Amino acid sequence: MSDDVINERSTAIVTLSFKDEDGVNAIPTSGVYRLTDLRSGTTIRNWTALPSLAASVEITLTQSDTRILTSTNDYEERLITVFWKYSTTKHGSDDYRVRIRNMHNITAAFATASASPSISPSAGP
Repeated sequence: MSDDVINERSTAIVTLSFKDEDGVNAIPTSGVYRLTDLRSGTTIRNWTALPSLAASVEITLTQSDTRILTSTNDYEERLITVFWKYSTTKHGSDDYRVRIRNMHNITAAFATASASPSISPSAGP
């Protein structure tokens, strides 16, 4: 479990690691994860297959994943729940927590930037 802080509407990489019952690195034969808002229970990203199968895997949280759901919260916590199979009969699970920092008013700026992506250069002297 980790407690990383990510700014609202920022892309972030989260590394998931897999261990067997003895704490030794395990390479999953299959696995899924989901992302939920801890306080409200809102599903942000439903069960999704792991992007690769290795002892550690990086997943990308998108701007949509790191949006603030309740504008009055200074922070929101996302829970990444992971379930994997690493042998014919063995499974593992884990939770990772990330805190999303409310950048207050970034949502309005995000909407403006999306609507008008061009920037004009200033006139020089």
